[in-house]
Amino acid sequence: MRLQAKAIHLNERQKQLLNQERNRRQVSVQLRERIDIILKAAEGQTNQDITRQTGNGRQRVILWRNRWASCQRDLSGFAQGISGGGVSDKELMDKMIEILSDAPRSGKPPVFTTSQKEQIVALACEKPCTVNLPHEEWTGQLLAQASIAKGIVSNISGRHVNTLLKKRDSPS
Repeated sequence: MRLQAKAIHLNERQKQLLNQERNRRQVSVQLRERIDIILKAAEGQTNQDITRQTGNGRQRVILWRNRWASCQRDLSGFAQGISGGGVSDKELMDKMIEILSDAPRSGKPPVFTTSQKEQIVALACEKPCTVNLPHEEWTGQLLAQASIAKGIVSNISGRHVNTLLKKRDSPS
């Protein structure tokens, strides 16, 4: 027995905004694909049809269809606004893009704050003699020791300091 695909309901305003976003010149391919899935699902197409037409895998179609379906009620409430006067098209589109965005990834949170990283970089811009070290240039190990001594971090390796500095130097 196959499970029935979740029904997707879009009002005219939502369809119009999604189509506008989909057709924008600078929309990401990823977002365009997700919008296509939702628009086709709202037309009543099956997951299999959407998979065939969009070139996305079946699991991806199911994922985005289910995600949208689980947010439909909240989206309708959001569109009505707090006082019942509705929200702007921009606010509604931002909410729909939020639904179609990747969920936060699990994993270990960063060990060091941005402030700590910036302080280590600032320390690396100084000469070692400013912190009473008898050296001409910094090494990763010396920066790690100085960062701990100055109370910037409680613990860090020289290798990690070097990695932070390389990331800081690389172009974004």
